[in-house]
Amino acid sequence: MPLAFVKQRGAASFLDGDDAVANERAALTGVAGLTCVPGVLPVDDPDAVWLEAVPGESLGEVPLGGARFDAACRALAESLVELHTCPAPTDLSLPRAPQPWALLPDDLPASMRGSTTGSACAAVLDVARTPEVRAALDQAAARWTESAWIHGDVSPGNIIIHAGRAVLVDWESAGLGDPAWDLATAVITLRGLGSTAEDFLTDYWRLGGPARLEDALLTARAVQTAWQMAVLGLQRDDPTLDGAEHLDGARRHAASFLLTGGAR
Repeated sequence: MPLAFVKQRGAASFLDGDDAVANERAALTGVAGLTCVPGVLPVDDPDAVWLEAVPGESLGEVPLGGARFDAACRALAESLVELHTCPAPTDLSLPRAPQPWALLPDDLPASMRGSTTGSACAAVLDVARTPEVRAALDQAAARWTESAWIHGDVSPGNIIIHAGRAVLVDWESAGLGDPAWDLATAVITLRGLGSTAEDFLTDYWRLGGPARLEDALLTARAVQTAWQMAVLGLQRDDPTLDGAEHLDGARRHAASFLLTGGAR
């Protein structure tokens, strides 16, 4: 079993000019003591964050259906409520969660520019710029808040289930932000695993979770997941991993947004 995990800056972090290590260290310091947070080891290393190894299995490894999966979803709801209701002082020194790139499709990070015309990555950006999807993304950007601590990337591999708890790992996108982004990401994650996410949402709100599920942010999350799948397809030379399913989801959420005006 690993004794520790070491987080270092990746190539995209250097290219985009952000410091993922510094942001993760600051965020973990701000939420230290929560049960959903891995412990930071006292290692003097300015170029990396050293974390206690978290035992357990990722949410993506928990079989769908049955008591184990239900318990994992309940644990995730508990962890997000704990995080979103953690006191967040108005302090300019606290890290701000970066806005999702999908909310700023005309100002992409350097690592995302230059997609080949006709590629799966270019198709994702084309969809993000269609009028219907763009309307939803613009609304999400206008309503983005810094009202709570958020994780920023509640994806299957970043949720570790052990002994009835859900520990969140990979905090480089964390900070003060909009908790509705975490909620939308969790719902997209669970639906991608085959769940309806209804029980998860019920538990989150029953426990006092402050966020609401918004079609605008569901649109943004679907666009970003489509990009991640398209990049993975390029890396694996697998054209079936093109993000098309998630682009369809983005269009559906955008249509729902236009139909309801963003209300749910």
